[in-house]
Amino acid sequence: MARLNPIMANAMQATRLDPLTEAGAIIGRLREVQEGKRKARLVSTGFYSLDKATNGYMPSTLWVLGARPAIGKTTFFVASANRAAHRGAGVLGFALEVGREQIMARIMADLSHTGRGGVDFKSIMSQVVEHQGILSLERVAERLGGMLLVIDVPSRLTPADIRVRVRTEKARMAARGHTFDVVFIDYLKQVQASDRYKGNRVYEVGEISYSLKQIAKDEGVCIVLLVQLNRALETRENKRPILSDLRESGDLKADADVVAFLHRESVHIENSPDFIAQKDDAVAAWVEARNKAEIILAKNRAGPTETVHLWCDMAFSTMADQARGQP
Repeated sequence: MARLNPIMANAMQATRLDPLTEAGAIIGRLREVQEGKRKARLVSTGFYSLDKATNGYMPSTLWVLGARPAIGKTTFFVASANRAAHRGAGVLGFALEVGREQIMARIMADLSHTGRGGVDFKSIMSQVVEHQGILSLERVAERLGGMLLVIDVPSRLTPADIRVRVRTEKARMAARGHTFDVVFIDYLKQVQASDRYKGNRVYEVGEISYSLKQIAKDEGVCIVLLVQLNRALETRENKRPILSDLRESGDLKADADVVAFLHRESVHIENSPDFIAQKDDAVAAWVEARNKAEIILAKNRAGPTETVHLWCDMAFSTMADQARGQP
């Protein structure tokens, strides 16, 4: 009988799972949580209703969040990253689509928003902010100082670059006694594949999604990848996205643990002929929908496929379970 060489034998030993040992370890951790010796590792998305459906940003998972342009992908990234970091998670965000000042203005506008107002994104970017607004942003800056939120703003990245930066940040947070939990990538188009499939975007996207899934598994983090959906959905009467709207690669659907779509009906109403003509019914429908967002869970390995309803205010780049000021 042929014998495995020592290198292959060691590799098999390193990856082999012993069911009895692993089951015992899981039970041990559950008992420690029950007895208060360990905290349950729930990395919140920042939205209770979304956590309930998905168990939050679980380690070693890949999320794909898709939407058409101007629906609010970056707003979701900012709001979720802020809330996750505020609750103690270690968060790294790659802002590949917008510049340094824009992403920070969005972060600060979101954190400044309360039931009594705040400082909106446009005011920060135009540098027209009253004295009280500046005081509010100073308080935001103090909050940011205590949050484990890191934002990286390269123009383009490869999966290999992402792996290196994830490992570096994980080590840096571990040295400070913190866990590193979730990575946001905004967005897929700016992630550069290797030259292996150059010119074939379907294969390039497959290579990227597979690589990101492996990084999530190897580093024990959740990766949230933002993607742009196929424009074909805009020709349908029902504009809510479905799985076939994921452009360029079925590998995204296969590799992802969660496929979620962001939908805001108000955007589609704004583009309708009736709203452009300012017809009463269309204007009333827009007013009713303007602060509503839907997270459509089209694939969810940890729970049901359902729609989660959120409140939003795009001027402040913010989302929440419910309107600010409500109990």
